[in-house]
Amino acid sequence: MVRKRVERLEALRGAVAASHAAVVLARGKVIEAVGDKLCGDPAGPAQEDLKALTQAREGEASAKARLRSFVSRRTRELIDKARFNSSRARARGR
Repeated sequence: MVRKRVERLEALRGAVAASHAAVVLARGKVIEAVGDKLCGDPAGPAQEDLKALTQAREGEASAKARLRSFVSRRTRELIDKARFNSSRARARGR
């Protein structure tokens, strides 16, 4: 059970890292296009690049939310278990 949770945590962290890398890449393309526009290129950022950046940011937010949710659930489980063990120990007089 612990191994599966560790694997799940690693997968979620990997998803956050991958989605962040996608944001960095998409943002770089948009920044480059904006720089070109400032230097006289009439086009500016392409719509598909702006859309890709938006989608990448949404994907990153979703990956982070899934990671937060997983960590929150595991934390609650650990706290509940610690409280249960503590109350059992008090009941035994320890």
